[in-house]
Amino acid sequence: FELGLKLLKRGGVLIPVGLPAFNEGQMQISLHSLIIKGLQIVSSLVGNVEEMRELVNLAAEGKVKTHIGRVANLSEINQVFEELEKGKFVGRAIIDNFEK
Repeated sequence: FELGLKLLKRGGVLIPVGLPAFNEGQMQISLHSLIIKGLQIVSSLVGNVEEMRELVNLAAEGKVKTHIGRVANLSEINQVFEELEKGKFVGRAIIDNFEK
């Protein structure tokens, strides 16, 4: 959750799915950062931890169809954002953090 907030660009929206487990403790959120960067947090109570595990298992078994429009290395991330902004591909971009 906190990493998601840090990765958002100015004006970005974070939509966490479900609730974090109680044993994860409380999260620190800087209202100053939210306001200055124009960030939004939109709650979604659809799903829970068990359903998320089930979804991950289904994906691991190849039973979830995805629409991956682009796979790129981390070094290409700026180009991917430009292409995404220009609508050069449909679907999701996957950033592979492992340079080949």
